[in-house]
Formats: sequence, C-alpha cells, structure tokens
Amino acid sequence: MAKTPPFEAAKVDVGMIGKTSLTYTTTISLAVAATGTSLGVAAYSGWERGGTCVERVTYTALAVVIASGVHLLPAMSRQRPLVVRIAVSVLCAAGLVVTLGGQAEFFALAQQHAGSRRADTVLLPAAVLQLQGVSSRSLTAIAADQASARKALAVIDDQPCHVRCADKRARRAVLMATLDQLDTEEAEAKRREAADDHRVLLADHAMRLRDEMRDDPVMTRLAALTGLAEDRVSLLLNLVCASVLDGIGVVAWYLVVVARRPRDCERPVSVVPDDVPTVACVPHGTGVEPASHAALPMPDRQPNTRLTQLTRAVADGQVKMTVAGIRNYLGCAQGTATRLRRELLAQRASQLSTDGEV
Repeated sequence: MAKTPPFEAAKVDVGMIGKTSLTYTTTISLAVAATGTSLGVAAYSGWERGGTCVERVTYTALAVVIASGVHLLPAMSRQRPLVVRIAVSVLCAAGLVVTLGGQAEFFALAQQHAGSRRADTVLLPAAVLQLQGVSSRSLTAIAADQASARKALAVIDDQPCHVRCADKRARRAVLMATLDQLDTEEAEAKRREAADDHRVLLADHAMRLRDEMRDDPVMTRLAALTGLAEDRVSLLLNLVCASVLDGIGVVAWYLVVVARRPRDCERPVSVVPDDVPTVACVPHGTGVEPASHAALPMPDRQPNTRLTQLTRAVADGQVKMTVAGIRNYLGCAQGTATRLRRELLAQRASQLSTDGEV
C-alpha cells in the first residue's frame, strides 16, 4: 500500500486543525449567545416578580445564578465521579424547572404587552366618546305630556261656545301648538335614540376588535386547531420555547468542553515526519564528509503533557489504546490522536525492551 507523502499529511493535519478551530469558535459563540439570552430573560422575569427594590434585586440574582448553573454545571461535571454527576443531574433538573417557570412568565408578560399595544391601535369613534355628554327627555315623558295636552284639548272641544269663545279658541290654539311641539320633540328623541343605538353598536364593535387584537393570532388558531384552551396552548408554547433556549445553551457548553481549544491538544509532537530522509550537520573542518542518508538531529521537544496524561489514563484503564478512544478522552483531531497512539506504542515497546534486557 502506498504511503501518503509526509508533507501532504502535514497539510491535511493543518486543514483539520483549522476546521476544528472554526467549529470550536462557532460552538462557543452559540453557547455564549444562548446563555446570555437565557440570563437576560431570567433577570427580567426575576425583576418583575419583586415589589420593592431589595426584592427585585434578590429575585434577579437568584434567577441568574440558577440559569447559569443549569447551563454550565453539566459541562463542568464531565469526567467527574458517577455520584457527582448524578447529584449534578438532579440539581440541574430542579433548576431547569425553576428557570422554565420564570422564562415562561417572561414570555406571557411580553405577550400581554404586545397585545395591549395592538389593542391601542384600535381607536374608539368620536361619536362614542361624545355619547356620555348627551342628555334629553325620554319618550315616556314626552308621551305623558302629549296625553295631558290632548286631554285638555278634548275638554275644550266638548264645551259649547256661548260666552268667552275667544278665550276658548286661544286655549285651544295653545294646546295645538303644544302638541305640535311635543310631536317634534318625540321625533327628535326617536332620532337621537337611533343614533345612540348606532353609537353603541360602534362601541361594541371597537371593543370586540380590541379584544381580538389583544389575543395572539397564532395562539388563537392553535387553540382552535387543537381544541385546547388558549391559555394552555400559550403556556405550552412558552415552556417549549424556554426549553429549546436552555437546551441549546447546555448542549453548546458541553460541546465546548468536549472540543476544547485545538491548540491545547493539537500541539505538533514532531515537526519532521519519521520517514523523511535528512542530512546530518557536521562541523566544518573535521574532515568528515556528511552522509547522504544520515539523520538530522531533532530539536528539543517541549514536554508533552497530553502524552503523559494519556499514559496515566491508559495505565489506569480509563482509555482504550485506539484512535477513537484517544479522541473521545482528549477531544482532539484524528491526526493528533494517531500520533499520540504511535508515540504511546513506541513508549511501551521501549519499556518492554528495557524490561527484557534487565
């Protein structure tokens, strides 16, 4: 099988390191954004819960601490003993319930504020606002006056006109004018009542429109589709939205801890590959000609803490001596895991040979 040229392997490893660095940057950006948003929502909901300034500050600090623990503790408890991880899981589950309740309250308040603003866009007609200042006699009172005037007119008409006929005719004319005036007032009262009824209809329509604008249209349609109450649908969606936000933060921080910084675990163990022929450096004037296939002295390597950590972990039985096991344990690239495995095998072979000689 043909071997990959060393310099091509180095290029592939550099490209893999670049992709890993980009993935790490994207993951930590997503984690910071999700956690920052969650902390902002938790702080606002905590602030709205309190009455006095001290209560508001206390609720805000409590909400921020709980939300931070829910996001960061699962990632921080990685590689801890099983008992610690179980305790952290129970604590985070309880904290998640508290955080989801506060964030659902924030979403409900935001929906109410948005509904109030939508309702304020519906203006009441000017005629409705002027309705309270209009006052007039009712049709009942006008009908009573009409009955009295007709009764008096009937009495005058029944009396024979022998004497003082001019006075009777004058009283009859006054009563007839009064009846005409009452008829006109009755017509005006009926017209006014019809206008008032129209104004009431306009007011009812405006109020209904305000109520419809105050409700979230999406929640209303989902409630009609599912057959559930609108309040229950709204609460369910608020809890789902808060769960997604906190879930993204928790998973992103866990991936950040697993991935780690590429430069932390991807230090090049060897600058020059093992199978590259080099020329040794010989001091000038010694009379010794440089050999064409002699090995070039390698520069001093910095202490490889990852190799030491991996050796200790393999000795304790925590990691399998496979590329996948090394990658899962250190969170590094495949090329780095392959080099560390090769050096670990070489180190073990050296130890076995030393033990055999002894």
